[in-house]
Amino acid sequence: MKQLIAVLLLIPLLGSADPGPATKYLMDEPASLMDIGLLRMRLDLTSTTLLPVTRIIVDENEDEFSGLSLLTEYDYANDMIIVRLFLFGESDEAEQDCKFAVGILASAVKRGLGDWFSHSDFKRGNPPSLEDLQSRTSVVCEAEFPDLEQVVVTRRLDQRTPSVRKD
Repeated sequence: MKQLIAVLLLIPLLGSADPGPATKYLMDEPASLMDIGLLRMRLDLTSTTLLPVTRIIVDENEDEFSGLSLLTEYDYANDMIIVRLFLFGESDEAEQDCKFAVGILASAVKRGLGDWFSHSDFKRGNPPSLEDLQSRTSVVCEAEFPDLEQVVVTRRLDQRTPSVRKD
């Protein structure tokens, strides 16, 4: 019995291994408040705002709408936070759907910026005002439908009117 217990205690030692270089890098690399904020933004928008938007667009377009996807990203070259919504289907109202979605998402993003990009319970030092983020945040809707032109609707949070591009 003692030998069996000794063998069982040694088995985990035989199977353990150090993490590989990629795993070690990921474990050692710290996440920034920007990384955490983008993740919080995507999760919150997906779970709260996107559901009503989807229901309205689907109800209006019935069988023409096949899906959507939401991404949040930071564009280093332009110093912009981007909320990007992709619509898929066969709607002939792509521009209208994108304008509607961009308006709803822009309002939600304005309300949430301060919460998503801040520490939960403490402040370290004297952080700058996050109001600057409104001029550096855009909501983009890209609608790609077969046999129709691509529609891209973009609105910066500090602007009232979105721009529309058709390719």
